[in-house]
Amino acid sequence: SHFQFQTVSNIISGLGSIYELKPLLQQHGYKKLLLVTDAGMIQQQLHLPIIEILETIQLPYAIYSNVQADPPEHIVLDAVQFAKNEKVDIILGFGGGSSLDVAKIIAILAHPQQSQSLQDLYGVNNAKHPRLPLFLVPTTAGTGSEVTPISIVTT
Repeated sequence: SHFQFQTVSNIISGLGSIYELKPLLQQHGYKKLLLVTDAGMIQQQLHLPIIEILETIQLPYAIYSNVQADPPEHIVLDAVQFAKNEKVDIILGFGGGSSLDVAKIIAILAHPQQSQSLQDLYGVNNAKHPRLPLFLVPTTAGTGSEVTPISIVTT
C-alpha cells in the first residue's frame, strides 16, 4: 500500500517509492547532490537505484560513505568538509539513523552562508537556518531519524 504522512517533512512510503525522487529532484534545478550513506550500503549496492535516478536526470553527485554507527564528531566534520569541497547544493541521506543524522548536520553546516559550528548545534533548538535542501531515505525502521529535528553525535 502507498501512503503519505507529514510530520517535520513530507514522507512518501510504499513499494517503489524511491522512484518518486526523480521528479522531486528535477523540479528545483540542483547542480550537485551529495549522497550520504555508509560503506555497507555501498558494498551491498543498495544505493544503485538512487544512482540510476541521478544519472537519468543528469544530476552530478558525490558520495560520502564513511558514516559510522553513532558517528563521532570527526566523521561529521569530515563529511561537512567533503560537502564543502564538492560544492554540493543538495543533500540526500540514505540508510540507517546515523547516515540520516549526519546528512541533517551536513545540510546545516555546509550551507555557504551558515556561520554555526558543530558545537553551536549541541542542545535543543540551537540549529539556525540557512541549510541546504535535504532529502532523507531511511532503509531501517526504529530510529525515526527521518522525522525528528535532531541528530545524534558521539562526543
